[in-house]
Amino acid sequence: MTAEANEGRDVNHFDDIKREYASAAKPLGLEVPVGADKHEIERVAARVDLPMCVALKQFFSWMEMDYNGVLRGTDCFLVNFLNNVEWLPEFFAEMNVTWVGPQPVCFYSHQGYIAFWYDATSVEDDPPLWFLADDGRHNVPSKVGTVSSVLSDEVRAMMAARIPRHSQD
Repeated sequence: MTAEANEGRDVNHFDDIKREYASAAKPLGLEVPVGADKHEIERVAARVDLPMCVALKQFFSWMEMDYNGVLRGTDCFLVNFLNNVEWLPEFFAEMNVTWVGPQPVCFYSHQGYIAFWYDATSVEDDPPLWFLADDGRHNVPSKVGTVSSVLSDEVRAMMAARIPRHSQD
């Protein structure tokens, strides 16, 4: 669905993971995340002068202030948005990647070796993502899902990593 078609609708791409997170948060020792408000999100988007897709705005309105939560250590919050956008060309250069696609909007990086971005010309409210990592396996940009599917999968994976493992005696 395009952002224009979604305008005014009550579609939230994170409803499922928000429910999962809410039910698992307390047993995992996680706080309920506090999101950014619409005006703060729009102010940051205007500073970058690149479009921020609907799904990413929804993520920021849910998870923005959760720096010490399940995604701790990952630069995927609104406060990281401008730095991620500016950093991506440096990462491309470091990885010897020549990006010939449309303007990338990087919103997720992890410790300087992982990046997720979407195409700034996309009109979809939950656009496809590109992924690149300096890990010896993902050193060529590849499409990996959508903004909401990847962020939801990341939250699920980090929640699963917090579940205590019981040894089998």
